[in-house]
Amino acid sequence: MIAERYPELALLDPQEQLVLAAELATRAARGGGIPELTSRAIQILEERLDDFIANPDGGVSWEHLKTRERASGI
Repeated sequence: MIAERYPELALLDPQEQLVLAAELATRAARGGGIPELTSRAIQILEERLDDFIANPDGGVSWEHLKTRERASGI
């Protein structure tokens, strides 16, 4: 796993990890790593990330969402 090669990543708090993940995804998309991702999709992801950074308590965690999906049978 790549993260194991960079143990300092474990020092990041969850918000920093999400920001890093979004930055890496954006770089990969712009570098051709994800060719089906359009510039509009990148823009939307960046807007969502900005919204999250501005208001981190305004949404639900991934764990909560997955639990809710399992409970509803989705």
